[in-house]
Amino acid sequence: MRYYFLLIFLFLMSGIHSQIVVTDIYDKPIPYVEVLSNNKYFYTQTNLKGELNWNEVMKLNSTDTLFFQLITYESVYLIKSELTSTDTIRLAEQIQERIQELQEFSVRSNSKKDKYQIIDVCYRSYQVNDDSVAYYLDGKGQYFSKINKGRFDLLLKENRSFANKVIEKEDDNPDRSISFGFTANVPRPPFYYLPFQYHKDLTYRFKDSSNTALFINDSIHVGNIESNEDRVIYTILDYDFVGTNNLFKHEINRIQKQITLIFKNYEGFNVKTIKNYDDLLYYKSHNVLSTKHHEEKDYKRFTQVTELFIENVAYAQSINKKEYKDSTKKWNKSNYTSEFWKTCDCEVYEPPIRHLLSNLYER
Repeated sequence: MRYYFLLIFLFLMSGIHSQIVVTDIYDKPIPYVEVLSNNKYFYTQTNLKGELNWNEVMKLNSTDTLFFQLITYESVYLIKSELTSTDTIRLAEQIQERIQELQEFSVRSNSKKDKYQIIDVCYRSYQVNDDSVAYYLDGKGQYFSKINKGRFDLLLKENRSFANKVIEKEDDNPDRSISFGFTANVPRPPFYYLPFQYHKDLTYRFKDSSNTALFINDSIHVGNIESNEDRVIYTILDYDFVGTNNLFKHEINRIQKQITLIFKNYEGFNVKTIKNYDDLLYYKSHNVLSTKHHEEKDYKRFTQVTELFIENVAYAQSINKKEYKDSTKKWNKSNYTSEFWKTCDCEVYEPPIRHLLSNLYER
């Protein structure tokens, strides 16, 4: 009987904090907040209601630190034991600390001979297998493309790539491993997801002056457009991504692909008419997949995140294409030479979390 009551007590205690909610300072729930820890085997995120799954947090020691982060919000750091006294975690929006803003974020010549668009970025790309980081890559780069074309060539300026030895060792068996085409590569500018290009049959429903809901087929809610004085945040779910298929004795489930685009806001700005990157500040692709080998019972969960932080957009009449082609030859070598994030002049940017990288080795 004693053990019976003990089990009931433990069950109740495990559920007390199952509804911890991450909100902004106005108590509005924030979905998809990433939650990391100094424990290298922990990774989770809030759901659509901003809720944190306490069952995942229970895996940590009481002294472990949790890091709550989402672009445009200030990160919050809490010890696990501190969560027992709260049911709400509030994130404040980032305050722009730069006194002098970029004089010309987008520099465009009046000459009709301009043929190319040049985009300077900082980038980040990583994959989480179940709850362990498998790959991580970041750095600085430059893209060029013909104006309003979707194909971009890349010039690497800073590049470093990390991997998890334990996971790589597990994948040595070719009969039980599978490649998802994700080996920590540099993301490309999201031409396909610019609003004018993607889902032209979207229906826009205005909730209020700062929030618009996006629907397809007049009933399926796929995203939102939120705006404040400085920025417009465009989020959308890619329903073309969702599906299931079998490959090399594996069942692969593509569960979700969420795209986030943040633009500069100003008088007369209209997100529906955007056809270039002049006002883009940030891009993120957040993919969730699961897979299992036909001999296994349990699924493995994969989270893939790619981010571009826009530093500058400019235009030119000509490009040294050889310089960009030579850059790709260095792909398998890390040419990381400095703490590039200290010089990354991006209006929206979050430096790398050092403890995350400490669990990986440089490739």
